[in-house]
Amino acid sequence: MSFNVFLVMFLIPRYSAGPGCGALLTQDIVSKTIIATRSLNSSFDETHALVNSSNGWCSLELDPNQRIVVELGKVATITGFDIQGRSSSNQYINKFTMSYKATKDRYFQDYSEFTVSPSSGDEIVHVQVNATNMQVVGFFPILYNEHICMRVELYGCVPVDGGYTPWSAWNSCSNLCGNGTQRRHRECSSPAPANNGQRCVGNSTETRGCVNRPCPGADESEWSEWTSCNVTCGNGSQSRSRNCTNPRPINGVKSCKEYRTCRLGECEGNIILSGPTNYCLYFLRK
Repeated sequence: MSFNVFLVMFLIPRYSAGPGCGALLTQDIVSKTIIATRSLNSSFDETHALVNSSNGWCSLELDPNQRIVVELGKVATITGFDIQGRSSSNQYINKFTMSYKATKDRYFQDYSEFTVSPSSGDEIVHVQVNATNMQVVGFFPILYNEHICMRVELYGCVPVDGGYTPWSAWNSCSNLCGNGTQRRHRECSSPAPANNGQRCVGNSTETRGCVNRPCPGADESEWSEWTSCNVTCGNGSQSRSRNCTNPRPINGVKSCKEYRTCRLGECEGNIILSGPTNYCLYFLRK
């Protein structure tokens, strides 16, 4: 199946803009390896095969087996390419076949034939194609003017996988006192996923427990039963308690222990008052 193409000749081609998009090779948007058949010499090898490089790639032999193959570091959506001949010369390609591999472990597919008519080796022919995922792109010369010389460029977009921003600060504890929770977040925007790239991996929010200042008068249990009166006669006291240690009350708002007075009848004998609490101290009558 051949590409639907649109050929236009100009020096500065338009192409998709945005993260991961543009002139993939000369702008180093994606890593690449260029492989070519034997060249005239090192001044015309594959290191000179990019558009607007000095000289250009020029083959040693002039037969149908010559080629330039560009292998990208990742799959890209190709929307067009440039063809250029040898600089400062009339050596260029008139007719060629372009093919691609969807991934580098696949076979070449969709051989498409193109005829171009540049006026010199410096003129750029830009070819727009249907957006297609490719990782390996091959150019195979058929007809040429004077010599097989080529310089190439690929246009399109590579997937941009999403990356998280640093974590935000923890927000305030959800409760003004006692136990609560805190949250923090991060955004999938560094970079944001683009061109069918993967979304960020991992949670965008985190939650943890927190303890704010102790709550006034906090308690965790019911009051106990009142203790027995601490005297056997007369006025005494009783107490009861509750568990309120987590957290402890502050500012004297509530107590974890309560007292009340009690009385167990009249004491016989002499009574001695001692301290703030009346205890019955008596002597048995002889």
